[in-house]
Amino acid sequence: MGWASVLLLLASVTGATPAVPSALAPLTALPSDPPPAKLTNDTHYLVSNERRLDLFADDVRDRGDAYIGVGAGQNYVLAAWADPEVMVLVDFDADVVDLHALYILFFAHADDIETFESLWSDDEAVGRLLALAEPLPLRRARLEALYLRARDEVIDQLRRMRGKLEEAA
Repeated sequence: MGWASVLLLLASVTGATPAVPSALAPLTALPSDPPPAKLTNDTHYLVSNERRLDLFADDVRDRGDAYIGVGAGQNYVLAAWADPEVMVLVDFDADVVDLHALYILFFAHADDIETFESLWSDDEAVGRLLALAEPLPLRRARLEALYLRARDEVIDQLRRMRGKLEEAA
């Protein structure tokens, strides 16, 4: 999926209209890449295999401008440090792109990190949120199945990341 598709996907989940700066608007016409014939190591990298994001904090802190990232949840940590005006997330794996839809949905319905983390293990709440946010039954079922596959890994990564960041503070 191209980055414009990611913006539109996130907009569909949050109900928002994607804010595409006029200078970037021509990029929305770019076609998406075809899916890869094979995944690296036959694996959907639903969580980052980068274990020490804290080592990048000083290099990205307060960069502003645009943040462009590949992959899953590590982008939200790095972008929070960078404080960009525009965030563009891309990946060739549709599962990773769809996982961003879950992140955005949970961000939109969590007032704090504890609530955000708890959503990754609250099947009933996720079912209700997806029922409200996603009108297409097949898409809703795909996101729900992805949530069930990804939740344990995401919860583990969130807890590890929190621990490392608290140690570094």
